Amino acid sequence: MHNDIPEVFESLKDLINDDKSQREQLTLKFLKQQIESNQIEDLILAISKYKKLKSLTINIEKHRFGPDKVTKILQEISSCFPNLNYLNLNLDDNLLKDIGSSKLGQAFGQHFSNLTSLTLFFKKNSIQEIGASGIGIGIGQCLNLEYLSLDFELNIIGDSGVKGLALGLSECVKLSQLILCLDGNKIGDYGAIALGEGISCLKNLKFLNIFMMQQIAFFYQFQIIQYKKNNLILFSQNLNINLIFVKQYLLMLRQNKIKCKGLSGLSQGIQNCSNLNSLYLHLMMNEIQYEGLANFSKNIIKCQRLSFLFISLYMNKIEVYNLNVLRKVKKLKRLVRNFILF
Repeated sequence: MHNDIPEVFESLKDLINDDKSQREQLTLKFLKQQIESNQIEDLILAISKYKKLKSLTINIEKHRFGPDKVTKILQEISSCFPNLNYLNLNLDDNLLKDIGSSKLGQAFGQHFSNLTSLTLFFKKNSIQEIGASGIGIGIGQCLNLEYLSLDFELNIIGDSGVKGLALGLSECVKLSQLILCLDGNKIGDYGAIALGEGISCLKNLKFLNIFMMQQIAFFYQFQIIQYKKNNLILFSQNLNINLIFVKQYLLMLRQNKIKCKGLSGLSQGIQNCSNLNSLYLHLMMNEIQYEGLANFSKNIIKCQRLSFLFISLYMNKIEVYNLNVLRKVKKLKRLVRNFILF
């Protein structure tokens, strides 16, 4: 993005002592609870000396600052750097909850309208419906965004929260790249459909990654998303109504109840992405059988520009001899590489 190489500071003392105030890029990587609550003023003062800053990365995960202190940091950043166009903020495990995330959303809407690239990490912040919707509303006012990555892993936003988030995303019409991690948020049919409807408004989208694995416990225990056949088809159709320009598509649907009609509907939607060149589908531990695989093969062949295919089918109801139905896909000369795992 910029010509200069960003300096990485891992202590507040080094940041305060830095005398290169002309930097355009800055990365702050503070370990768990390295910055005390009473040092936030020092942190803000140290950052404010970089008057020409255009790109800022701050990692303050596991500091547990709470909503007021995190919001204060954001407000000060916005007032110091009105021309900031790249922001990467790691707020994992900071006790934001609904109040804090709503305040953050408000801060983004009011103060960061010039951003073109935004990455936010909200893992393990006890964010629910109101907080997710608040963040969505705020981001929806950042109309210049071209790149957006949001990580809501292990919160509790549910279907209603996803709907509010998707409503905000639908306003970011300049987005060309979108990455969403929604693992462990108790999202079901209605949330998935609302997400598809919101994303379908993004006509300039070229790169889309969605992670929606529902982790609810430790180790490898996962809650199953109850995708009914028709709802998965509708989700796919909503995603692909206006996504003809998407070039890379990644969809994580591990450990669900996707059957033949679900996979067929999904591939029908994907075939409408006429510019697609890379497709990654993680469909492990579902209930897919031969019929679904056959329809998938027939539809994917219609993606004329597809050159890279990855599909994982571990632990479905597919026999080894069923994979013969994919021979036409494997023989496609335009496929530079293909990985079909079962």
